[in-house]
Amino acid sequence: MIDLLTGISKANNHLLNEHSISEALQLCITALGDNISIDRCYIFKNQIDDGILKLYYEYEWCNENVEAYIGNPDLNGYSYDAFPGLYEVLIQNNPLYGTVREISNEFFREIMEMQGIKSYLFTPIFSNNEFWGWIGFDDCQNERIWKKEEVNALHSVANNIGIRLNQDKTRQELINTLYELDLYIKSSKQAKWEWNLITNEVIFSYNWFGMLGYSNSELEHNYSTWKIMYILMILIW
Repeated sequence: MIDLLTGISKANNHLLNEHSISEALQLCITALGDNISIDRCYIFKNQIDDGILKLYYEYEWCNENVEAYIGNPDLNGYSYDAFPGLYEVLIQNNPLYGTVREISNEFFREIMEMQGIKSYLFTPIFSNNEFWGWIGFDDCQNERIWKKEEVNALHSVANNIGIRLNQDKTRQELINTLYELDLYIKSSKQAKWEWNLITNEVIFSYNWFGMLGYSNSELEHNYSTWKIMYILMILIW
């Protein structure tokens, strides 16, 4: 259990500190794989194609002497209809785990056996209450009986992945909004300025100096400049 907690701690650290979400996810499953007694750790991402929700194998870590399947077309583009019972469990934000020989769906069992899997654990990833995908853990050596505390601990990692994904989505939406605002200001020949009352830093947008008949390099970008220009505009008006 100590190794498991160590892996989770390292995984959470990557989720918090890595700038790139792709890098964060890869380092996350690598940290888990390096510290837990498993043979393969991976992430499936959901994607809607032609109105159908499908699975795509996006990230993978493998133990030594275990075959990698990242990029394998046999693990991409399937709908959840091919694996009865999988979607119904994961969409409820519940983990799914057990031994491969006990899987009742023949196609699902064959896919798992093809990868040499004997025991598995899938735990769903939700981002902003949307079913984004899931993280999987394979044991290719033993028919492992997953302990409840192990399942709960690894489910917490999936929850943290969802939080990070939502943060990145929010950040991208903010960037897009700021881009649209900047485009509008430039096209309408308007300008804005920002004054940080704590640091006393002043930021002038594109065309702020141009509206006053100056170039950006003619005046200093500070509060004193804004104050002087503000007084002059009052006197002129």
